[in-house]
Amino acid sequence: MSKKVSDTDEAGNIMESEEKYRILFQNAMDAIFLIDPVTLKISDCNQKASELSGYAIRTLRNMNIRDLHPEEEQDVVKTIFHKASEMGTLSGICGINLFRNNGVHIPVELNLRTLHIREKDYFLCSVRDIARQKEKEEKLWNERERLINILDSVEDGIYIVNQKYDIEYVNSLLLQEFGPVEKRKCYEYLNKRKEICPWCNNKKVFTGKKVRWEWTRPKTEKTYDIIDIPLKNPDGSISKLSILHNITELKKAEEALRDSEERFRTSKTEQMERRLHTRYSNINECPVSFENADTIRIKDISSGGVCLKTQRELDVNSIHTIKMRPPMNGEIKRKSLVVWSSLKEADADLYRYESGLKFIETDDSLKRSMEKFISNLT
Repeated sequence: MSKKVSDTDEAGNIMESEEKYRILFQNAMDAIFLIDPVTLKISDCNQKASELSGYAIRTLRNMNIRDLHPEEEQDVVKTIFHKASEMGTLSGICGINLFRNNGVHIPVELNLRTLHIREKDYFLCSVRDIARQKEKEEKLWNERERLINILDSVEDGIYIVNQKYDIEYVNSLLLQEFGPVEKRKCYEYLNKRKEICPWCNNKKVFTGKKVRWEWTRPKTEKTYDIIDIPLKNPDGSISKLSILHNITELKKAEEALRDSEERFRTSKTEQMERRLHTRYSNINECPVSFENADTIRIKDISSGGVCLKTQRELDVNSIHTIKMRPPMNGEIKRKSLVVWSSLKEADADLYRYESGLKFIETDDSLKRSMEKFISNLT
């Protein structure tokens, strides 16, 4: 008696389980087919399979699963089911289409597994409509291609690197400059280093900071103005987008301008020096004397110094105050340093020595006074 009750309970449990699975089967979001593994005939299917294919469930139960695919894909479908039979399960199969009864092809994803039901084997095949997904992927791909075309058309080098220093993208300009990436890390690719560059700012960028800096490539001596920008990926991770603008010619122009300015300053200084030491020798009579009343004569004079004829040799580095009395009223005094003094052939006035003296404490005002004084003398 107890055994009969037990058998009845077991039968009830089976019926209850089958009812649960039937509910799940009918209300699944994907199309589900129960398929004979030998003939590939559809034994059963759910309402979603009818909606996806356009055929009634009764019609589908008399069809072969290959009939739901374009003719050119039917051999591929057969191979997929054969592979699933060998492996027991096969998932994520894309690249094939379901052929609706109105002639429209729908891209689908297949997931297969073998199932043993009441001493018989079946394929449980779920079919998912991925038309919208494909449309999104195609749109995303087109946007990606458009972005790549834009990045390849700009005149700056652009690359993207992740937090593992793997290069995710390099535009055509950098490929021309540095060659193919070949799975090299960024420090290997750009600088031929075996370790991370000491000046690397990746960590700053990965914290969300934008960094701008200059880098000169030793091999080519090209200088780049670089902007490193944090780039947020769809999965939430951060990569670094680097833009390299070649400023080599600008740097050369800046250097040339600095050299030109330096030459201009040097030239101006030289002109001032030449002006300072331009000698005027056609001098009219101008009484001159030291503070010790020695008799001297001017041989020539400039705004920076004077060459004197003297009766005695002057000590080099000695300092004298020269008094010059031009034909007009007044007197000019200039403190002077003896730079040189040498013996010359005596002339009729017995001036045996010539000495060069440099005016001390010369400023612009005194220079202008001397130039005016010299102009009056000459």
